[in-house]
Amino acid sequence: MNNNSQIAKTVVTSQLITMEKYEQLLYKDSVGVYTCGFGRNMQSKGLSYPEALILLKNDIDECEQELLSNIPFYKNLDAPRQVVLLNMCFNLGLAGLMEFKNMLQLVSKGQYQIAAQEMLASLWAKQVPERAKTLADIMEKGHL
Repeated sequence: MNNNSQIAKTVVTSQLITMEKYEQLLYKDSVGVYTCGFGRNMQSKGLSYPEALILLKNDIDECEQELLSNIPFYKNLDAPRQVVLLNMCFNLGLAGLMEFKNMLQLVSKGQYQIAAQEMLASLWAKQVPERAKTLADIMEKGHL
Protein backbone atom coordinates (compact mmCIF):
# COMPACT_ATOMS: atom_id res chain seq x y z
CA MET A 1 0.00 0.00 0.00
CA ASN A 2 1.46 3.37 -0.96
CA ASN A 3 1.39 6.53 1.12
CA ASN A 4 -1.46 8.11 -0.88
CA SER A 5 -3.62 5.05 -0.30
CA GLN A 6 -2.96 5.17 3.44
CA ILE A 7 -3.76 8.91 3.57
CA ALA A 8 -6.99 8.36 1.61
CA LYS A 9 -8.09 5.53 3.91
CA THR A 10 -7.33 7.58 7.04
CA VAL A 11 -9.30 10.59 5.73
CA VAL A 12 -12.24 8.46 4.58
CA THR A 13 -12.33 6.70 7.97
CA SER A 14 -12.58 10.07 9.70
CA GLN A 15 -15.22 11.29 7.26
CA LEU A 16 -17.35 8.16 7.62
CA ILE A 17 -17.20 8.28 11.41
CA THR A 18 -18.63 11.80 11.17
CA MET A 19 -21.04 11.29 8.28
CA GLU A 20 -22.43 7.86 9.09
CA LYS A 21 -22.84 8.36 12.85
CA TYR A 22 -22.26 5.30 15.01
CA GLU A 23 -25.34 3.21 15.78
CA GLN A 24 -24.86 0.39 18.26
CA LEU A 25 -28.11 -1.39 17.44
CA LEU A 26 -29.67 -2.51 14.17
CA TYR A 27 -31.78 0.16 12.49
CA LYS A 28 -33.28 0.88 9.08
CA ASP A 29 -31.38 3.52 7.16
CA SER A 30 -32.95 6.23 4.98
CA VAL A 31 -33.78 3.72 2.23
CA GLY A 32 -35.03 0.98 4.58
CA VAL A 33 -31.88 -1.19 4.68
CA TYR A 34 -30.99 -2.81 8.00
CA THR A 35 -27.74 -1.20 9.11
CA CYS A 36 -25.54 -0.93 12.21
CA GLY A 37 -22.19 0.39 13.34
CA PHE A 38 -20.95 3.04 10.91
CA GLY A 39 -23.37 2.31 8.08
CA ARG A 40 -22.67 -1.44 7.75
CA ASN A 41 -25.30 -2.88 5.41
CA MET A 42 -26.43 -5.95 7.31
CA GLN A 43 -28.78 -7.15 4.58
CA SER A 44 -26.26 -7.54 1.78
CA LYS A 45 -22.90 -7.50 3.57
CA GLY A 46 -23.63 -8.85 7.05
CA LEU A 47 -20.62 -10.09 9.01
CA SER A 48 -17.77 -12.22 7.80
CA TYR A 49 -16.79 -15.25 9.86
CA PRO A 50 -13.60 -13.53 11.16
CA GLU A 51 -15.65 -10.46 12.14
CA ALA A 52 -18.16 -12.65 13.95
CA LEU A 53 -15.31 -14.37 15.83
CA ILE A 54 -14.05 -10.99 17.02
CA LEU A 55 -17.53 -10.11 18.28
CA LEU A 56 -17.83 -13.51 19.96
CA LYS A 57 -14.50 -13.05 21.76
CA ASN A 58 -15.59 -9.61 22.94
CA ASP A 59 -18.93 -10.99 24.15
CA ILE A 60 -17.22 -13.82 26.04
CA ASP A 61 -14.80 -11.36 27.65
CA GLU A 62 -17.76 -9.20 28.71
CA CYS A 63 -19.58 -12.21 30.17
CA GLU A 64 -16.46 -13.21 32.09
CA GLN A 65 -16.15 -9.72 33.61
CA GLU A 66 -19.83 -9.82 34.62
CA LEU A 67 -19.32 -13.20 36.29
CA LEU A 68 -16.19 -12.04 38.12
CA SER A 69 -18.03 -8.93 39.33
CA ASN A 70 -21.29 -10.62 40.34
CA ILE A 71 -20.53 -14.20 41.37
CA PRO A 72 -17.80 -14.12 44.03
CA PHE A 73 -16.99 -17.83 43.86
CA TYR A 74 -16.65 -17.90 40.06
CA LYS A 75 -12.91 -17.20 40.09
CA ASN A 76 -12.32 -20.18 42.41
CA LEU A 77 -14.13 -22.73 40.25
CA ASP A 78 -12.24 -25.23 38.12
CA ALA A 79 -12.21 -24.60 34.37
CA PRO A 80 -15.08 -26.99 33.50
CA ARG A 81 -17.50 -25.31 35.94
CA GLN A 82 -16.36 -21.87 34.76
CA VAL A 83 -17.12 -23.03 31.21
CA VAL A 84 -20.67 -23.93 32.23
CA LEU A 85 -21.40 -20.60 33.90
CA LEU A 86 -19.72 -18.63 31.12
CA ASN A 87 -21.71 -20.49 28.46
CA MET A 88 -24.96 -19.99 30.37
CA CYS A 89 -24.20 -16.29 30.90
CA PHE A 90 -23.61 -15.88 27.17
CA ASN A 91 -26.85 -17.71 26.37
CA LEU A 92 -29.10 -16.20 29.06
CA GLY A 93 -27.39 -12.94 29.92
CA LEU A 94 -26.24 -12.26 33.46
CA ALA A 95 -29.78 -11.48 34.63
CA GLY A 96 -31.04 -14.79 33.26
CA LEU A 97 -28.20 -16.75 34.84
CA MET A 98 -28.81 -15.06 38.19
CA GLU A 99 -32.34 -16.49 38.13
CA PHE A 100 -30.73 -19.90 38.73
CA LYS A 101 -30.43 -19.07 42.43
CA ASN A 102 -30.58 -22.66 43.73
CA MET A 103 -28.16 -23.93 41.11
CA LEU A 104 -25.67 -21.15 41.83
CA GLN A 105 -25.90 -21.77 45.55
CA LEU A 106 -25.23 -25.48 44.99
CA VAL A 107 -22.26 -24.69 42.75
CA SER A 108 -20.84 -22.39 45.42
CA LYS A 109 -20.95 -25.33 47.84
CA GLY A 110 -19.40 -27.79 45.39
CA GLN A 111 -22.63 -29.79 45.07
CA TYR A 112 -22.25 -30.21 41.35
CA GLN A 113 -24.46 -33.27 40.82
CA ILE A 114 -27.49 -31.59 42.36
CA ALA A 115 -26.63 -28.35 40.54
CA ALA A 116 -26.70 -30.29 37.26
CA GLN A 117 -30.13 -31.70 38.16
CA GLU A 118 -31.36 -28.15 38.84
CA MET A 119 -30.13 -27.11 35.41
CA LEU A 120 -32.01 -29.95 33.72
CA ALA A 121 -35.23 -29.23 35.63
CA SER A 122 -35.45 -25.67 34.28
CA LEU A 123 -37.47 -24.04 31.52
CA TRP A 124 -34.11 -23.20 29.93
CA ALA A 125 -33.38 -26.94 29.56
CA LYS A 126 -36.68 -27.38 27.70
CA GLN A 127 -35.79 -24.48 25.40
CA VAL A 128 -32.23 -25.62 24.62
CA PRO A 129 -32.19 -29.32 25.52
CA GLU A 130 -28.93 -30.37 23.86
CA ARG A 131 -27.02 -27.43 25.25
CA ALA A 132 -28.51 -28.01 28.71
CA LYS A 133 -27.60 -31.72 28.67
CA THR A 134 -24.05 -30.99 27.55
CA LEU A 135 -23.52 -28.29 30.18
CA ALA A 136 -25.20 -30.27 32.97
CA ASP A 137 -22.90 -33.20 32.17
CA ILE A 138 -19.86 -30.93 32.41
CA MET A 139 -21.18 -29.46 35.65
CA GLU A 140 -21.73 -32.87 37.19
CA LYS A 141 -18.55 -34.63 36.05
CA GLY A 142 -16.13 -31.71 35.82
CA HIS A 143 -14.74 -32.85 32.46
CA LEU A 144 -14.64 -30.90 29.22
